[in-house]
Amino acid sequence: ENAAADLVTKFNICLKADGWELFRKHDAPDGRLWGARIIGSPIDAAGDPRWENVNRHIQEMRFILRTAVAEGDYHNIVLISLDTFDSLAEAAFDADHNPTINGKPLNEMDAETKIKSLLEKELKGETNKETLAYARAGLKLAVSLQKTSIFDHRTAAVCVEATASLVNIVSILSNK
Repeated sequence: ENAAADLVTKFNICLKADGWELFRKHDAPDGRLWGARIIGSPIDAAGDPRWENVNRHIQEMRFILRTAVAEGDYHNIVLISLDTFDSLAEAAFDADHNPTINGKPLNEMDAETKIKSLLEKELKGETNKETLAYARAGLKLAVSLQKTSIFDHRTAAVCVEATASLVNIVSILSNK
């Protein structure tokens, strides 16, 4: 048991440079079950390629932000944020179980509308009022930054954080 924990610590030192970590998911009858995630991410994407794709987008945006040297690098972050929304909407909705939202087929909706609908469905009621307001504001901020023509470090950094924050909220609501 301690040997495994020591090995995980050594692996995490190597994985940290790429923004990943191993974490203890839970204890199983035959030992501990470990998973991998982006450092600081609450998303448990193991085994679900849609959520793994969302995680990759966030990791890629953070990496580009750390290594950016030109306006084009910052523009790429905005483009990846757009792709992240598409991947997030795909991951959060199961077309087999939720083929429509308010009677409209999912395939006729853009990612922003799907995400907004999910937030409003999952965060109903007075007790979720502040969480819904925060999530809506994050969505609005990320969308506005995705439409910007300003490609600098500050704008890109805010875009990354707004996108990651929204992803984290949706992943929590989706039990990921």
